[in-house]
Amino acid sequence: AAGETFSVHSQTGMRDIHVVMSESDSFDEREVISSLRDESFNRSSEVLDQLRNSVRICQSLPFRNSIGLFQALNLALSDTNWGVRRQCLLLISEYIPLLRLDVDACLGIILPQLIHNIGDSKVVIRKDAIQTLHLYMKHTSDMPSLLSNYVQYGLDSQNSKVRKETIVSLPMLITSDFASDDFTAIVISLCKKLVAMHEVESLQHPSVIILKKLQSTLGDTQFKPSLMNLTPPFRDSYSPLSTFPFSASHP
Repeated sequence: AAGETFSVHSQTGMRDIHVVMSESDSFDEREVISSLRDESFNRSSEVLDQLRNSVRICQSLPFRNSIGLFQALNLALSDTNWGVRRQCLLLISEYIPLLRLDVDACLGIILPQLIHNIGDSKVVIRKDAIQTLHLYMKHTSDMPSLLSNYVQYGLDSQNSKVRKETIVSLPMLITSDFASDDFTAIVISLCKKLVAMHEVESLQHPSVIILKKLQSTLGDTQFKPSLMNLTPPFRDSYSPLSTFPFSASHP
């Protein structure tokens, strides 16, 4: 309703969220974190919006406890309200460049749920999740761990929708900017889908297409080591489908 006061819980009662967020030097950050964690709190999107405003105005969040914040954001990423999930993704994207040395510690908390959102039923959520993950890829100091999580929670997810969407999203994530990185874990996971009897055609076909796109993006020089790390059955599953010049000297 017009003029309605929006509040957060505190030990001393209810406080207006705009007042809490304006106290950039003194507010109790536990109030905001508690509000994001509270399942009965149905105004999370406004809390997230205020946090985004703080990032844009101050180029920082008035939070000392970034870990606690991201633990709360992890819950928001699985909120049943897709609007809350989107606000959360947008906040994370705006905050990533400001995390600096803490980026991997903070993003590691939400990474499984972030990857899961790539399989969301809402196109806008899938798009925002992909963009957020791509931005994280540009700032991480631990790409192997990030890719390992992508395989575990995305390509090898128990959820077929997540598996398919994380496959078809790879060309948007693995761009020429990352040509020097090692994507063996990704290539192995995709090649396994070509020979796995339990995989349905809807996952095998995009796996072939994406492998070819990755080969084109990374170039043979960078793509070859990934293929050569495959065991012969998986390498043989891809060889007939590509123009890649496998050398007979390799085992």
